[in-house]
Amino acid sequence: MNFKDSFERMVDEIEKYVDYNRSEYLKASEIIGILRKQEGKSARDLNVIFEYISGKSLNRYIKDRKMMAAYKYMIKDDEYDIQSYIECSGYDNESSFSTAFSERFGISPKKAYVSKDKTRIEEPVSIGSLISESDVSDHADDKTGEIYGLPQNIIERYNEICEYQIQFGLENKHVELALYLNDKKGIELQDAFKTVEDLVMDFSDVKVAPTLEFMIDVIEEEVPVAYIKHLYPDVSLWELKTWASFMKDEGGNLLKETPEFVRAFFDNTSAGLSYGKMKEFYKDYVEKYSDKLTFMKYVELKQEDGDIEEYIELKKEERDLQEEFAEFVRSIREDNADSDHGIKSIQ
Repeated sequence: MNFKDSFERMVDEIEKYVDYNRSEYLKASEIIGILRKQEGKSARDLNVIFEYISGKSLNRYIKDRKMMAAYKYMIKDDEYDIQSYIECSGYDNESSFSTAFSERFGISPKKAYVSKDKTRIEEPVSIGSLISESDVSDHADDKTGEIYGLPQNIIERYNEICEYQIQFGLENKHVELALYLNDKKGIELQDAFKTVEDLVMDFSDVKVAPTLEFMIDVIEEEVPVAYIKHLYPDVSLWELKTWASFMKDEGGNLLKETPEFVRAFFDNTSAGLSYGKMKEFYKDYVEKYSDKLTFMKYVELKQEDGDIEEYIELKKEERDLQEEFAEFVRSIREDNADSDHGIKSIQ
């Protein structure tokens, strides 16, 4: 099986079907259907090959190339035609297209049209761009360093993905969502899988299972806090959104705070503690007490006008007493064990 040849054929075929000069634009799933017939393999097998080599799912790559085609279409156009660009990209509406476009290119569609910046155009992926010369030379004479002609690190990534899919019990479309978070948002792979597992649970009450595109749109347009959801597995996506809005109104940013600060802040908002006051508390806590008690306990003591140093000393005395008692119990058991051994010896 020559994975590299199959990969290159797929890349060439994808470019044909995302080209902006086509009279009819195909969805990513339809292009994958064409590739299946061309290669005589299942969609899963094609995705395995593509991810082995590129580190990106086949579906995501096609959508990226469709967006790139829309960009090329846009900057060569004499008149701004947003609907045509939306159709070329595969998005359903102007809002989702504009959001995805701005993140992809760092510029709004309208500004891109005006600037006509060709330097943003990216060529299709290639084997040469993915596998560096050092990778090739490292494995050139080492048959155990490659599988099907591919570097070991690519194989290891795929195996890691498969392992997490089993661990978190995710469907293929949800695996792709995890890889999207890993790829686009820089979330560690395991955390990305955990985030998606939690998101799936949040959508579990919906009668019709949401599509991958819908879930990505939700993440991109409505709930950016999904990027940190693995830190709050017991908090629903919608509740996190409320948290983020409330903290923003207070002058804070949920995405930049530590989980312990966020939890303490929201657990104590009903007590009238402002975001600014909590930040003062947290600074003092980190500087003096983070290794001695939890921030939640620190806030509780501050609200009750408690003496933090006295509390820490009392807790230390409690631990010392517990250790002394535990040592006493151990000594009694050892004495009893020695006695029993002596009795058995006499017998």
